[in-house]
Amino acid sequence: MKLSIKNNIVIRPLSITDNLTDVAQLIFKTDPYIYPYWFRGYPNWKDILVGLIKTKGSVFYYKNIIVSIIEDKIVGILIYLTNDTDVGLNYDKYIMVNHRFKYTITNYILHLKDFVKEDNVYISNVCIDEQYRKQGHGTALINFIKHKYPSKNLNVHCLKNNAPAIKLYSRACFRVKKRLKGFNAPYKLKPIIYEMQYDVYSQT
Repeated sequence: MKLSIKNNIVIRPLSITDNLTDVAQLIFKTDPYIYPYWFRGYPNWKDILVGLIKTKGSVFYYKNIIVSIIEDKIVGILIYLTNDTDVGLNYDKYIMVNHRFKYTITNYILHLKDFVKEDNVYISNVCIDEQYRKQGHGTALINFIKHKYPSKNLNVHCLKNNAPAIKLYSRACFRVKKRLKGFNAPYKLKPIIYEMQYDVYSQT
């Protein structure tokens, strides 16, 4: 399934033959706490993320990713999980890399499946390249998921201080459901995040 919209934007599922390094870079930029901590001091972080994109059972598996493309360049991503998504990858070899890998995987990655319920789609990552923001990519990615799962609610976690993201989700009819503490490095103050939900039944 492919969706073409205005401004020559194309939204479609990620392919294994796409430029996965570009996707890895967008994943890294998704959150200012998670990925900078996870990969600090580890120069081969792109290789790790590309490997996880290729690996079935990973939360970053390419079949869980929708991309926004303009002029043949991937400029946005949305990663989602459903009740049917295989997230059973054994991360032991990654956990053994160093203490940052162990902490991030055990305190964040392995808990993403906890946010998936039978009646919802959990959006774990959304990122648009800085040069292409405010051009409709984020809205188009969310609309693609709404169209793909018309009978399911959508859930996402968003940093409280990420005003552009909150504005994006609010325009897409997401509403704040909970206020929670997010991920941060050990012994550092955890950021406040909002759990936001698009309730499909309230739209009818």
